[in-house]
Amino acid sequence: MTSDSDTQQGSVVFISYAHESEALRASVKALADWLVQRGCRVLTDHAYIYRPPAQGWQTWMLGCIEQSGTVLVVCTPQLRARYEKTAAPDSGRGATYEGAIVTQQIYDAAMRNTKFQPILPDDGDEGNIPTFLKPWWNGHRFPGGNDGILRMILDGSGDKPEKNDPPIDDVKSFTCEHERLAAEKLAAADARQFLVAMQQEFRKRFQSEPPCDAAAMVRWFAGRESTDVQQLFYLVRRALGPFPHGRHEDFQRKLAEEAAVALYCLAAMRLVDTAVARANEVRPGDYLLLVPRSERVICAIIATALFGGELHLKPVEASGELQPEYVFEVHIPVSGDRQTEAFERAAFTAVFENQADAPQKFVEAAPLTPRERARLAARIDDIHDRQRRIALIVHGLQRVEVAAGLARNHKLPVLFPAAEVPTSEFTTKLLGMDADRLMAEIGELSIYLTARTDFASQPPSVPSSSS
Repeated sequence: MTSDSDTQQGSVVFISYAHESEALRASVKALADWLVQRGCRVLTDHAYIYRPPAQGWQTWMLGCIEQSGTVLVVCTPQLRARYEKTAAPDSGRGATYEGAIVTQQIYDAAMRNTKFQPILPDDGDEGNIPTFLKPWWNGHRFPGGNDGILRMILDGSGDKPEKNDPPIDDVKSFTCEHERLAAEKLAAADARQFLVAMQQEFRKRFQSEPPCDAAAMVRWFAGRESTDVQQLFYLVRRALGPFPHGRHEDFQRKLAEEAAVALYCLAAMRLVDTAVARANEVRPGDYLLLVPRSERVICAIIATALFGGELHLKPVEASGELQPEYVFEVHIPVSGDRQTEAFERAAFTAVFENQADAPQKFVEAAPLTPRERARLAARIDDIHDRQRRIALIVHGLQRVEVAAGLARNHKLPVLFPAAEVPTSEFTTKLLGMDADRLMAEIGELSIYLTARTDFASQPPSVPSSSS
């Protein structure tokens, strides 16, 4: 995504929005990434989360508006208040300044406007559109209406999509690895009946038209607030329940369950507050994080939401409980001056403990040999290359900073449960749902995956290809 550019005006899009929540910031970034995948040059402030642009905010915003052929104004309650100057004077100066520029430019053009286009989130209220932009409201919403937004941009600039542009519902357009995984699973031909069941349940639950395809469904999930997650859990379970399973449908059932688990994980990730997570970092950039609980599945959800990758949950054969593939628990057996050696040795053991030549977990904390370091690096890199999320949950480490070297060198999240290290008040706020309830909700899904009895007498009907 570009942040400063001297490109042709018609090909540049600037997105103006108010920082109301991390969920909104994430959904705006998803829209920007989606447009970039389709050839647009998109300007947003996401590159300046930690440091302002060198030229200062006002000059940067004015430059973005001047060089853009289209300015998408994401209309929310706070944006309208700031654009119309009814918000508190010390809140949202960026959106307030952008609103002043937009208003003045429309006024200078004798109330003619082809540049500033109001858009709404899928569940947004038209009442949030600033009064002076309402004459140009044309029903564009995101992410469900991304296709229409792209057409509006291209029609305004005179550009046409390249012949080799990906189709609008191409699952490969996702930049988030887990969203792409969920879209691929849901778009599989043999999972179509599950997608249809999702759409039918969506109509009943939300009394509105559902996303039209697998990619749109995933984008809709990815744009939900943490307060919506419980309904997302219900949606997946109700859709999975009536899906037929038996000797002749085992393969289809397997693909439906894989899609359901991927969507369930995506929903759970919406519970993670990224702003709180940044406050909980031991040191920014070190991949060390304080977390509220030690359960592997909860730590996997947090790590994937913050650091990316695909999250794969698999039922444990004995119990049927869902557990992540590559989230390892590391137990430090010694204290004192050998904490670094003990941590590296225990991490090596945890990663390789299923191999016959793996050392015992609680052996003496001898430093890793060069060969062992190479083996550990190769294994971590291989897991990364497969887009899987790998993380360590560490128990018994007295000085958490000794894990920084391994974590930073391998971009490996190392998580410290709150019960074992001093934490801040933010730790318990990292998840938007009580941890015990989240574990219970994941347990409910596992029942649908391991029980092989029908939850409804009739499967959902599948429209013919001509419908």
